[in-house]
Amino acid sequence: KTKSLGYLKVLDKQINNKEYLLQTLNIEISLLNKQIRKTEKLIIKTEESIIAEQNHLVLLKKEYEKMILACFKKKGNRNNLIFIISAEDFNQAYKRVIYLKQYTSFRKNQIDKIIKSQKEFETKKINLNTQKDQLTFESTSKKELIDTKRNELNIINDAKLEREELVNNLSKSERLFKKQLQEKLAPGA
Repeated sequence: KTKSLGYLKVLDKQINNKEYLLQTLNIEISLLNKQIRKTEKLIIKTEESIIAEQNHLVLLKKEYEKMILACFKKKGNRNNLIFIISAEDFNQAYKRVIYLKQYTSFRKNQIDKIIKSQKEFETKKINLNTQKDQLTFESTSKKELIDTKRNELNIINDAKLEREELVNNLSKSERLFKKQLQEKLAPGA
């Protein structure tokens, strides 16, 4: 009986430790769920940003396309030198040179904006994929934690059943021993 009671104490200690572990796992899972929700919201915002960036990029390309078409339509077969030389006076020629420089600079700026937008778009796509990978990893970790929790819960239930069975057996044995002891101590025996 003493050995059984000692074993019961060990079982109780194991059960308490496993219940504490389960509480810790529940807290970790709760924190992980919060992180996953936060990451999902961030992914949605990033996807919206990417869509806006794509729309902006399309607009920039259309503007640039219109500008180039207008330039070719206006020029026809003329080149820039003829445009400058055909000025009525030196002042008009100077203004035409400045205009051509500004126009060239504007076209270059448009190209730079398009390239910059494309790079930002690609960077955001890479970041989004990284976030999705992280979310997948976190989900996998969560599933592993849940599996661990279930295993621990099964172990605790098995230990409790074992303890209850042991207590029942001890109680039966104790009653049997008391009955036998009473029969031996009874005056008529």
